[in-house]
Amino acid sequence: MRGTEDLGAGNSAIFVLESGFSPDTGTMQSSRLFGRQAFVGLQNSTYGKLMLGRQYTSFFEGMANFAPMRFATTYEP
Repeated sequence: MRGTEDLGAGNSAIFVLESGFSPDTGTMQSSRLFGRQAFVGLQNSTYGKLMLGRQYTSFFEGMANFAPMRFATTYEP
């Protein structure tokens, strides 16, 4: 699940809850309910983003653009 809420004046609240499953068996890939990413944050059109919670590392985010299936790993709200 992903969402944004416009707070006005160029500000937005954002959240991401990601979970993975095995396509073969349908079981969860992790013991956590949202084992991939789970964070909330604030986004401003001038100052950028502040995100708190479990999220991908900056190295993963940077290298995901060079992966053959990058559309499956990245998301820009």
